[in-house]
Amino acid sequence: SPPQPTPAHPSPTVNPSPDSIGGAGRTNGGQSQRGGGRDGEAHSGGVAGVRGEGGGKGSPSPRVRGGSWRGQGGKGSRGSSGSGGGIFGYISNQPGYLYRRLTRFLRDPYISKKMIYAATAAGAAATVASFTDNASWSRAQFAVIGLVAPLMQLIEPETAHNLGISFLAAGIYPREYRPDPPSLAVERWGLRFSNPLGLAAGFDKDARAFPALLDMGFGFVEIGSVTPLAQPGNPKPRCFRLPEHRAVINRYGFNNDGHESAKGRLDTYRRDGHPLQRKPKVEADQKETKKKRSSKQLAADEEAAAATRQAAAAAEEADAARGMRIHLFSGEKNEIKVSGPLGVNLGKNKLTPEASAADDYVVGVTNLGHTADYIVVNVSSPNTPGLRNLQSKQHLEGLMRRVIQARDGLEGCHRPPVLLKIAPDITQADMVDIAAAATATKVDGIIVSNTTIARSTEIAEHKHGSELGGLSGAPLLDASTQVLSEMYKLTKGSIPLIGCGGVSDGKDAYRKIRAGASLVQVYTAFAYQGPAMLPKMKAELAKCLADDGFPNVDAAVGADHGKQRWR
Repeated sequence: SPPQPTPAHPSPTVNPSPDSIGGAGRTNGGQSQRGGGRDGEAHSGGVAGVRGEGGGKGSPSPRVRGGSWRGQGGKGSRGSSGSGGGIFGYISNQPGYLYRRLTRFLRDPYISKKMIYAATAAGAAATVASFTDNASWSRAQFAVIGLVAPLMQLIEPETAHNLGISFLAAGIYPREYRPDPPSLAVERWGLRFSNPLGLAAGFDKDARAFPALLDMGFGFVEIGSVTPLAQPGNPKPRCFRLPEHRAVINRYGFNNDGHESAKGRLDTYRRDGHPLQRKPKVEADQKETKKKRSSKQLAADEEAAAATRQAAAAAEEADAARGMRIHLFSGEKNEIKVSGPLGVNLGKNKLTPEASAADDYVVGVTNLGHTADYIVVNVSSPNTPGLRNLQSKQHLEGLMRRVIQARDGLEGCHRPPVLLKIAPDITQADMVDIAAAATATKVDGIIVSNTTIARSTEIAEHKHGSELGGLSGAPLLDASTQVLSEMYKLTKGSIPLIGCGGVSDGKDAYRKIRAGASLVQVYTAFAYQGPAMLPKMKAELAKCLADDGFPNVDAAVGADHGKQRWR
């Protein structure tokens, strides 16, 4: 390298012994010596630093191998087969929580060795599987991602969440090519679900990652909550892990980029060959209203219907092309399953007055209803002041009437089902009022439930237990399932329910179904366990059904209610 100016206050030259491993180097100034540990070759000399002032030059050592690129003028550390130690020294110099935690984790010789062996084995398995069949290929992908997922727990929760979304949006995720067990198929509201396991709102707030999540094997995915205007949410930090309890406390506060941002991505998704799943009763609805519509409106309806048919035909071609993977040796072609329904969860802006809250939801239906397979009215988040007041008898019926009226007024013939999402922190009287309002306004479904503000003694004693916000995860399972069971009884099974809250495995999902849920949503367990949980959960659920003699999910819905069960 070109000669460097002599430092004002040079440090004494470092002279390693002939038996030293890695030589000596500085990152605080000095001249870069040719060779040395940076490239791991058996050259002499250390690597002198390139930043700062006053560092000493690396001195030659006849027995150098591996070397190191260490921060703050430290001595070279042993390399691994001509590489290794140096990169950790470089990373440790970088700012940020991730680097410090990750390098500390990886420097443990036992962990590093095991991870290298596991990654090598998984990589070899993935390579071999790619030349065999789709089932093996999917298993290999989920195995590899399963090894990496625990590393996300080393990162601050919200940062890990955002990083996960970025990976998914960039195409870094396992694809599920294996068909779901036939016993898991469900049909509700004219929508087809290959399995009843969905991802709840709150994960993909801005509709950035849902195509990946559907390809991963979820039966359905719900984006949002989305508000009319973009808003930053509550101050950070606002998300806290309670790993001992498999729980999370968050107070995000509907942070999202607003309707326009989500609308652009959803429109693109539909144009790219992913049509809406149509409701069978739409044609009957059209016949009933045909006489009441003007010729201009009827022409618009016909134009929209033609566009939908064209999109459906394009989708069939796109799915066929997208779902084919050619095996290099056999030439065999296998199809990936068609994506499941997409829900859009609507919220209100923090600054919207309670008296005008219905306007935000109506605008949401108008702006995003044409892109959604179903719509959710979220009035149960604990992190927006006054939002839960909308669940009250005073507000709920009027709100839902306006939302359904807006849905029925959408252009064209698409009428997505409207669902209501409620809290677990409600009294028996509240449940009675909600069931009555939902029945009177002909709500299509109810999601039970959102996060809870309640804290058990165990949770309260945790270091994060006193944080404000909604608690999700395993501690919510009992309370949310109890409310689910009560809502099933109060509605007499006439309104399909989605069970959400505390679901960590297939057995928990089965418990929700027996309590009255037609579909089930997960969130916190996915954050902890990663994508590898999904195939396992499906297998567990299918086994639970078979063990109890149920041929499918429908046969098990509400089974815990015995003689009071409604079908």
